[in-house]
Amino acid sequence: RRIVYANRTFSELTSHQVSEIVGKDVSEILTPSRLASLYAPDTGAAEQNEFECVGPDGKKRWLELGKSPFRGGREGGAVLTFRDVTQRKEMELELFHSQKMEAVGRLAGGVAHDFNNLLTAVLGYSGLLLSRMNEGDPHRRELLQIRKASEQAATLVEQLLTFSRKQISQARAVSLSNIVSDTARMLKRLIGEDVMLSSELDEEVPSIMADPGQVQQIILNLAINARDAMPEGGSLTIITEELLVDESEAARIHGLVPGLYSVLRMKDTGCGMDEYVKSHLFDPFFTTKESGKGTGLGLSTVYGIVQQSGGTILVDSQPDQGTCVSILFPSVALEPELIPAVRIEKEISFKGDETILLVEDDMGVRSMLKEVLDRGGYRTLEAKDGRHALELSRTFDGDIDLLVTDVVMPHMGGTEVAQEILLQRPDIEILIMSGYLHNASIPESVASREYVFIPKPFSPQEFSEAVRKILDRRASRIKRLSSVVQSLAGLARRRSG
Repeated sequence: RRIVYANRTFSELTSHQVSEIVGKDVSEILTPSRLASLYAPDTGAAEQNEFECVGPDGKKRWLELGKSPFRGGREGGAVLTFRDVTQRKEMELELFHSQKMEAVGRLAGGVAHDFNNLLTAVLGYSGLLLSRMNEGDPHRRELLQIRKASEQAATLVEQLLTFSRKQISQARAVSLSNIVSDTARMLKRLIGEDVMLSSELDEEVPSIMADPGQVQQIILNLAINARDAMPEGGSLTIITEELLVDESEAARIHGLVPGLYSVLRMKDTGCGMDEYVKSHLFDPFFTTKESGKGTGLGLSTVYGIVQQSGGTILVDSQPDQGTCVSILFPSVALEPELIPAVRIEKEISFKGDETILLVEDDMGVRSMLKEVLDRGGYRTLEAKDGRHALELSRTFDGDIDLLVTDVVMPHMGGTEVAQEILLQRPDIEILIMSGYLHNASIPESVASREYVFIPKPFSPQEFSEAVRKILDRRASRIKRLSSVVQSLAGLARRRSG
């Protein structure tokens, strides 16, 4: 098994001069794990296998080893060929990781759908009980704790949905630099005085199409992780910039396509990460923090938001050398929209006497919502699924002012129910509720009605407010229409006189 010839490329891969390689036994050059296949009986056919090695530059690379037997002179031999397949292996690993994350995301989304229904019922009934209690009731404190725990659970479910890319988002053209500026004051309080915060913002960076609240959530989650990586203080720098990715650059990163990107970078001087931590960084519930100090969903949430926004996230980190997280969002040629300030509206009455068709397959949620509507004075028609709702709409002798429907239901989804009922009752208003988007698209006939959406889980007050808001809008529209009709009638009478 002496080596009789080696070319320069093999010399570079093994950090040995050609003169040092020729004449040596192959076991002096290759690791024992590679020798098993080399010393196996020849089959007369070419063989290939892949292995990982550390090159002279200290970086890991994957090599494809090919072995082809040949017969020359009195002794046989073998030609060993080595090909660097590092880029292909990295892309395969990235693909495997993305497939794993997609599978976990589907599981998380399905669990979150059921859990959201449970939380809607818990928050609803606890809210109804609290509304009946006076301030001095001895059980009020315990009930408040139940509601608080339910709200915390709802936050966890929202993070799971964000990771699985099934949460409700309101994407619009926004400026990365503006969002960072708006978040800066909150960040300073969040990371503490030991961490020096600085920014390098390009005010001319192109807009991106994303939910501004979710982009802010990305910044906050990454800042928290950076702070935890610098327990004795350090620095955190936030950068926004424009980046043009060509075809050669895009080919190196799985899922990245050539084009113009708006980039958000967050660089810290913390403890950094090893390869193991980096490989599990975005896995749900993976955390390096002590028990009770992290859910392991923060970076999973970041991953989900970036994926839903069509972006790519890259992490560059080494132990004791800090971390740089770069997020590439596709740029859009649109002016950023202004984010309206939060308005505190005066308290309004949530009572009424309209007729409402309620469609919800979960009995606990349906019963709670019916109680809320009954207490508000509404006439409620209950339907356990879409088919039942269509039958009620067809047979009910009277006006139905509002359709309240869940999105995800067996047999017939909520948007399909709304589309069919609009054919029966073109004047009906629509309130859609859901905590999970399962490839649901809103039909044009429904979207054109300016339907109202309320995400699960919600409180009785939030639900009542949404119902009253859409019914008041309906009443206002009918009043305006009636006024127009009266004016036209009066004009007709005057002309005929």
